[in-house]
Amino acid sequence: MRPGMLLAIGAVSLLFAASPTEAQENGSSPRIADLYRDLLRERTRNIERLRQYTDRAVYPRNYDFADKFMPYFVDVHGTHCAMAHLVRESGATDIVRQVTALNNNIFVDDVKSGPFADWILSSGLTQAECARIQPRYPPRPKPPVDPIDLARPKPDPDDQRVKQHLAQVQAELAANTFRSVNIAVAVLAARHKEMLLGKSYAVIAPPAEKTAKASLTLKNLSKSRQMEVVLTFFNGSGEIVQQTIPGFQATASFHEAMFAVNQEVRVPYNCDNTWVVVEWTAGPGLNITVPFVTVADVKPMADASK
Repeated sequence: MRPGMLLAIGAVSLLFAASPTEAQENGSSPRIADLYRDLLRERTRNIERLRQYTDRAVYPRNYDFADKFMPYFVDVHGTHCAMAHLVRESGATDIVRQVTALNNNIFVDDVKSGPFADWILSSGLTQAECARIQPRYPPRPKPPVDPIDLARPKPDPDDQRVKQHLAQVQAELAANTFRSVNIAVAVLAARHKEMLLGKSYAVIAPPAEKTAKASLTLKNLSKSRQMEVVLTFFNGSGEIVQQTIPGFQATASFHEAMFAVNQEVRVPYNCDNTWVVVEWTAGPGLNITVPFVTVADVKPMADASK
């Protein structure tokens, strides 16, 4: 989409599921922005966990497959692979134990269901990214039986290859955050169909070129009804960014306004490292004029996983 192009988005019914939220308990529906912020926060944490793991440079050993490279979730020394480390550091040690017991040489690409699949869905990472994080390890001679030696494997020349791979993946994760979080949301929406009913939204990420200020133009297309519009601003770590938006009522985490029939509003805001989620009530739709090319596609759920 070209800069300044008018984005016409009709009402889209989005279906999500997750654990019950405070909003649900109070009888209200969670907002799309909350889902994005949760995924961004988890993604930020997992990237930092991966950085620390990479820097430590203690990686699993493959003693069981004499003729091929293989992944290990946790090896005989108790060394966790990068993915097992992320899962463990998130607090889900039971998932690490379950995967190790059921299939310690699991390929992340093959995970289709179960607690590990659920963890991936909530990690802020796509399954393809998790598969990229997972290295395979070359065959090594069987270790000595002495438990002390088993607990302290010597450095291996292959460790440098693994470290370089993981460092490259970290760079990819940082560069692809906007695209990947949108994919993660689409997968959640396609797999779970009980929570966020009747939601229409668009997501705008910071511009690629450094600029401090920008503005969106929003227009209610309805010819017969008012439309509630809610704006949420947050940074790439999911933290709320405070803004002053004329004509909108501000709360601690979002801005809201009622748009009259055919009303058009220009929304100036500080856009440095700032995401914007625009949500509106179901109806004929909302036109959004975006000054740069960072608008997430909004698709019907039948297409979301394609």
